[in-house]
Amino acid sequence: MSFPYQIHSFEEYLSEYQKSIDQPEKFWADVAEHFTWKKKWDKVLEWNFKEPKAKWFQGAKLNITENCLDRHLADKGDHPAIIWEPNDPNEKNRILTFKELHTEVCRFVQVLKNNSKNYLQQDLPGYLFDCFILSLNTPTAKEEKTKGSMTPKCKVLVAGAKKQLVDEIQTAVKNSGLTADRIIPGLVGPVNAFELAFPEIFAKDLVALVDVGFKSTTICLLQQGELMLSRVVNIGGDKMTHGLADNMGISYAEAEGIKLGMPAEVQTALEALVSPLGRELRASIDFFEHQQDKTVSKVFISGGSARSEFILKTLHAELMLECLPWNPLSFMDMALSPQQTAEIEHLTPQLTVAIGAAMASF
Repeated sequence: MSFPYQIHSFEEYLSEYQKSIDQPEKFWADVAEHFTWKKKWDKVLEWNFKEPKAKWFQGAKLNITENCLDRHLADKGDHPAIIWEPNDPNEKNRILTFKELHTEVCRFVQVLKNNSKNYLQQDLPGYLFDCFILSLNTPTAKEEKTKGSMTPKCKVLVAGAKKQLVDEIQTAVKNSGLTADRIIPGLVGPVNAFELAFPEIFAKDLVALVDVGFKSTTICLLQQGELMLSRVVNIGGDKMTHGLADNMGISYAEAEGIKLGMPAEVQTALEALVSPLGRELRASIDFFEHQQDKTVSKVFISGGSARSEFILKTLHAELMLECLPWNPLSFMDMALSPQQTAEIEHLTPQLTVAIGAAMASF
């Protein structure tokens, strides 16, 4: 039998088969010699057909990836390693050489090194992840000359969500008689909307976008149009309203109205509820500024709570930065009646995520 284990006739097969029966240890030891071993075996075979029980190559150690791939790079690097034929006849096939496959394997090694347990110090079972390539940095001619063949580096936006949540959204859409084309993470909504509303600030400045949602608050730090940091804080308008209702012994609806209207006598109670959010947001900004040696210039606030002047003042005191509400519809020309315009202007802080997520489809 010739390397790599090619049998050319039925007679040769019978001959090799008989060797494996007559001298199994010698036969398989000869085959195993063609592999790359970290440590050779102490014993080829230990067997007991009465139990039955068999142990092969005891004490031996090898790396299967090294044997499948690495050892072929020197003399077969440009040879096909994988030939992929698609089921769809209209789809093009793909051939990966051993060198190309090795490059892809090395890239995936980094993915495994930066998995959720290693990178985030926690397991994330039951989550779905997706990514979007923001930009592709092609190496210059000088870089290719000095470093040889380079894999272009990408800036990628990665998002994750609980599978249960994604399934629930898809089921709700389906039950409504619609088809879900895509699910957009709410985190990108303020970023997209801000780019359209303030294109010059978006392109030139370093700012923080804070969206105070119902259950949580998001903060996104933008530097010259690039998303540099994002974080979700589990404090939202709902927690503030509940805290105010419990503190004052009133209904949720009454507390919501007071939160936005803000009589002076309840300011102390609300300040105690808003300040923890401000401290969490300040911690995120401090982390970025210390890491990048840059200074955030302004904070733009959206969400229903942005309609409260007192909440804006409290966040300003905690963040020690100017906190501004903003209109995500300012780039639109709307043909509305005065009454409709007033209604829309009242709701604009709450539309930031919806507008930005919708713009991701264009």
